Amino acid sequence: MRTREKSAPQVELLILGDLVLPSRVLRDAWLAVRDGHNYDQGTSRPPQPKRVQDFRGHVVL
Repeated sequence: MRTREKSAPQVELLILGDLVLPSRVLRDAWLAVRDGHNYDQGTSRPPQPKRVQDFRGHVVL
């Protein structure tokens, strides 16, 4: 899990749900998108987004 500093740039989109990554599966996690790319992911407190897509209850590939 990563910690965030208050000076971290704001992400454009935050996706919530079960994430299937190439190396592992993150349950009840978040994926931050910035500048059209995956910026960060984790299961702790997410960064502040401009938009949120809540996919909890679904699997995000």
